[in-house]
Amino acid sequence: MTNKFDHIHVNLQPSYSLAAILIVSHCVTTILIWLLVLTIAIKILVTIAITFSCIYYLRQDALLLSNNAVITFDLFEKMQCKITTRSKRSIHCLITPNSFVTPMLTVLIFKLEKPLSLSPFCSVVILPDRIETNEFRRLRIWLRWKYRQGDTKKQQH
Repeated sequence: MTNKFDHIHVNLQPSYSLAAILIVSHCVTTILIWLLVLTIAIKILVTIAITFSCIYYLRQDALLLSNNAVITFDLFEKMQCKITTRSKRSIHCLITPNSFVTPMLTVLIFKLEKPLSLSPFCSVVILPDRIETNEFRRLRIWLRWKYRQGDTKKQQH
């Protein structure tokens, strides 16, 4: 990640802590489904759906193995962004106000200029193991200050 004036480049790494969180949460959900009073057929169908969900999010968000997985992004002025997927596709987008920034977790929600799928939005979950500690700190500070500046300018107009 580099910080050049009003530009930040972030290279994402696979997140094994996110993978663990996804696996545990999907397993707990499956156990809870099997504890409910439902027919075996429904339990099996829901378990299959949960398994596919786990595999999808592991490939897409945690391990970055999917062709549509975001592997790098560049942040610019006015919350503009360019994401690059594993398939080397570059897409211009905006960071939405719904994005979430805390010391342990950052979730960026991008509004895509050219959607990757049916949704015009794409999200990136960043835990501390996804990028270097100092880079993660700079990213969070940049996001917080840019939003505050943007909010202040919007309120003045």
